[in-house]
Amino acid sequence: MDRLVAGRYRLAERLGAGAYGTVWRAVDELLDVNVAVKEIRLHAAVTDPESSGLLARVVHEAKVVALLRDHPNVVTVLDVVHEGDLPWIVMEWVPSRSLAEVVGQQGPLAPGDVARVGLAVLNALVAAHAAGIVHRDVKPANILLGDDGRIVLVDFGVAVLESHSTVTQSPLGTLAYMAPERFSGARAMAASDLFSLGATLYTAAEGVSPFARETEAATVAAVLSHEPEPPRRAGPLGATILSLLDKDPGVRLGAEDAHEALVAVLAAPAGAVGVGLAVGSAVGAAVPWMVQGFVDLPAWALVPAALWSVVFAVWTAALIPPIVRPGLLTVGPDGIRRRRFPDDLRLPWSEIADARVHNNVLEIERRGGPGRPVEICRLWEFHGTSAGEIEAVLNACRRQAPTR
Repeated sequence: MDRLVAGRYRLAERLGAGAYGTVWRAVDELLDVNVAVKEIRLHAAVTDPESSGLLARVVHEAKVVALLRDHPNVVTVLDVVHEGDLPWIVMEWVPSRSLAEVVGQQGPLAPGDVARVGLAVLNALVAAHAAGIVHRDVKPANILLGDDGRIVLVDFGVAVLESHSTVTQSPLGTLAYMAPERFSGARAMAASDLFSLGATLYTAAEGVSPFARETEAATVAAVLSHEPEPPRRAGPLGATILSLLDKDPGVRLGAEDAHEALVAVLAAPAGAVGVGLAVGSAVGAAVPWMVQGFVDLPAWALVPAALWSVVFAVWTAALIPPIVRPGLLTVGPDGIRRRRFPDDLRLPWSEIADARVHNNVLEIERRGGPGRPVEICRLWEFHGTSAGEIEAVLNACRRQAPTR
């Protein structure tokens, strides 16, 4: 404690520790702000080749996370410094508790909260996969729930960057959250991260891991051959979680379908309100004629009663389509898609001149043809995805999009 690292970062509080390092909250004495620093620790039994591989992985982690520095659901790397012979990773400090801590202290989360966590982590994974990065260690301990509501995926220390050779050939990760294909020696892929996400959401919803057992051998056997118990607390998320936990990566639920399912859970309360309004409008339209069943209305009251019914009938008709098919906005390497009954807007990046978030509205500038001005589309309905997350996904997808 109170140690000064690299002549600038003064250690103030230990935040957590792992097999090869400790994470500290520190004060950047130059800028007078809190940061998180990851200290690398080598055991005496580690050989020189192992030490070199570990240090290479530290630098690798910093480079991987730096590729995702604009994403709100990924912790930002600020610097890599050396103290003695070891590197330290300097990151933004996110006042938070891990998902593992929250579940351990407070018990399972409500389905809506599980969906919110799942959507944030899925957004981070989609951006990582678009950049060619597979995380390989998605688990509750690596998800931070910020005091300000922000949800952050951390610890890319064992991530694989597709354009680079792997730092190690061993199947690094946490056994109870690793996909079955990882144990057969298959290279980690995007579907493997989705399996880990499914196991994480199961833990968040049920309070227990679906595959953790008393021994490592039993845990591996459970991942490979045992089907998890059907979730009892997950509510509408149960089927989605089990689909993410399919042992066949070719059958496992994909990112787009998982996103749609998570958004649907978050939109459910609004859908319930919509159902209530629609039912109320229908009852309102029938009120004059229900009254007439008990009291004979004078002739002059029939016209106002008919107008009353028409107004409420129109409201009912307007409310039903959003309930049947709520809006959904997706942003990916292929472009932007917005579905809301009865419209289905698909815009490839080749047709988009610019896209930005302004005052919580997504503004899209469409390329005009010869002699045509640029058109601007404005989309208000994000349905569970914040403006900051959309902005980050836009930036990530534009970097990965084909040349327009």
